[in-house]
Amino acid sequence: MPVYAGQSVSARMLNRLRPEPISAAGTADLTVTGTTTLIPGCEITLTVETAGARIIADGSVNFLNGATALTASSFCSAQLVLDGATIPTFARWGDVAAGSQGTPSKQWDIPGLSAGSHTLRLAAARTSAGTGTVTAVGIHCQLLVWLYEPVV
Repeated sequence: MPVYAGQSVSARMLNRLRPEPISAAGTADLTVTGTTTLIPGCEITLTVETAGARIIADGSVNFLNGATALTASSFCSAQLVLDGATIPTFARWGDVAAGSQGTPSKQWDIPGLSAGSHTLRLAAARTSAGTGTVTAVGIHCQLLVWLYEPVV
């Protein structure tokens, strides 16, 4: 967001210089499979005014293992999807015991965004190995985002 000498500065412009977190929480449980699947409700759409913006996103997914233990090599992952593309790094949870529960979290730093609308979504997946059911507990899943606009 450019600010020019002698320009009147509005409250809206100042708010862009001091970002406030935007959050979204899960609204429904999700059975986690071997396919990356979006967690219902964990979605944020924001508008970038100036190219070169940076997003800091923090996501956490609560995984609940069912009554059957998973295979020892199984794990679940919390993933961030930006404009339909999965960001390659993820949070990993690997407690395979029956009835186990855990909430891995991850912070993503995404620089160099283009101006325009961007949608961030939290997703979950598990390795396809083994049996058993894992659920992402919707009300305990959260996506938190800060948008930093460049001042040029």
